[in-house]
Amino acid sequence: MKKIFIPLLFIAAIAMTTGCHKTEVAPNSSASSTTSSESIASKSLTIFNADKTVSTTLKFTGPKELLNKVDLDNMELTLVPTDKLTKEELTVPASSPDAGFSKYTKDAELLPAALDKLSAPKDAIQVEFPAMQKIGNYALDVKSKDQAVASSADLAARFWYGYGYHTIKVTNRYIKPIYAYFLYYAGGLWHYSGYNYKLNYNTYATYWNCARSVGAEVDYPPVHNYRVVFFVYC
Repeated sequence: MKKIFIPLLFIAAIAMTTGCHKTEVAPNSSASSTTSSESIASKSLTIFNADKTVSTTLKFTGPKELLNKVDLDNMELTLVPTDKLTKEELTVPASSPDAGFSKYTKDAELLPAALDKLSAPKDAIQVEFPAMQKIGNYALDVKSKDQAVASSADLAARFWYGYGYHTIKVTNRYIKPIYAYFLYYAGGLWHYSGYNYKLNYNTYATYWNCARSVGAEVDYPPVHNYRVVFFVYC
């Protein structure tokens, strides 16, 4: 299956440290490389919860060519109260001592290790998600507005991550499958954990690493509806 790789970074800085292990301090510079400063652009988008009582602003920054391909008009981004972790039915054996752990629902599919997912993408759009400690923890629903998009075999890819978060959960809420590849941050770089899934309708996978910040690359079709949730605990 051909993929159009237009990664999107999700940065969620937090002030909460109680109950979780110490992790690397997020660097001032980006975790992923970009092109020269002359070609860097940015745009902002204000998002809300369903009843418009909570809002925050996402800042998109990245190479102009990639940023222009992000169709904000067809993106419906909604803040939702953070889900509680539930007891998944299947546990995956640890892939390495540093890689953390993962669980998934039985109707999701554990895939073989992806050799081309060894690190986070180098040329990437970053989306800064401001700290939400004053209003509690919120997740992000990602949905295409246009449900009549022409059928396509191509998948778009986004990389979502949060410094200081130790657990991430990805849920597919649409009939077409999405693919999730989990990563962890160590030594100033993002590393592929070895855990990746095909998430069918209404299935999810969870990844946690008590000593590292975590992230997930999500590959999805033009029509999509999925949720990304970060937790500070593991």
